[in-house]
Amino acid sequence: MMKYRDSHTNTVAAEYGKEQGNPFLEALPGLMGKNEFMERMSSEIRFPYDLEKRSPQERRNYLTELTTWFQPMDYMYTLYDMLYRAMATTYQTKTVVESVRQLNEVYMDFRTGRERTLNYSTQAYSGAVLGAPGIGKTSTIQRCLSTMTQVIIHTKYKEQQFYTKQINYLIVECPSDCSVKTLAFNILSAIDKAIGSEYFTQAGCLKSISSSALTTRLKIICMNHHIGLIVIDEIQNAIQTATRNK
Repeated sequence: MMKYRDSHTNTVAAEYGKEQGNPFLEALPGLMGKNEFMERMSSEIRFPYDLEKRSPQERRNYLTELTTWFQPMDYMYTLYDMLYRAMATTYQTKTVVESVRQLNEVYMDFRTGRERTLNYSTQAYSGAVLGAPGIGKTSTIQRCLSTMTQVIIHTKYKEQQFYTKQINYLIVECPSDCSVKTLAFNILSAIDKAIGSEYFTQAGCLKSISSSALTTRLKIICMNHHIGLIVIDEIQNAIQTATRNK
């Protein structure tokens, strides 16, 4: 049975699948087949059976319902599969012990300023969705991700206390000037929206914080909440900014 199928919220309590010694990977919702995905994505309009007998002004009121109709296309399942595999790849090597080790190395690097030697994979799964403006790239990705639970709350794993909030994905917008600091604030804001934290407010109080200090702070927060995937919208802003700065 598919986990979290009956859940109608973005936050759920963890349900663990086949034991792999990795709570983050075990708690992920299962990968849907194409038929189930198409069914979940599609939406129909339910008009009253006597619509034809109603007055013209009453029938016109139902025109706004047309915007709620959605019929998924085949390529959308490919996109969903890519997004799911990106999340799963992140968690395949992220055990509890590995997360703590990464946090310690980031903290020590921040304290000492020394270049650190990493003994784990640093290459994240990445991809791009390219196309002409206005064809629905952002809305399609949002719909695909909406079929997955965004936040999973862990409280106990293998009879041991284990409290953490796992954020499976975030969607943020690349700032128009491609500022690293602004992008970091956008990610903090997205984390706050997902789990109800106040990281954005806390960072905003540090008016003189440098970009490097803010990004280090962001790394620690992302590791604490085990973020599986970050989707950056309007990434073409980075290319346009680089072109202007040549």
